[in-house]
Amino acid sequence: MRARTAVVAVAALILAACSGEPSGDDPIDASDPELQPLVDDCSEGDMEACDELYFSSEVGSAEEEYGDTCGGRQPADTGELCAEQSDDDAHQAAGDDDPSPSARSAG
Repeated sequence: MRARTAVVAVAALILAACSGEPSGDDPIDASDPELQPLVDDCSEGDMEACDELYFSSEVGSAEEEYGDTCGGRQPADTGELCAEQSDDDAHQAAGDDDPSPSARSAG
């Protein structure tokens, strides 16, 4: 019974990490006040806001890096969009190795 409880606890942690819940770096203070809402939303786990922050920021800025790392949830320069990475992680945590629509409808 303890092993099952441990497995459930680990699964819950994986799902929480992949769900976009806050777990990244502390939010930064944006040099452009118009970007601060995106920083805040990214910090709170909104992966689409992280992507928008990345594309809206000046190249080489702290805001661009914060968006690139999904608010500290992934390493810099992965080439992965935060929203797509979050979706892929959620599918893997659910045991769906191929999250494509054709794979889901083939079963």
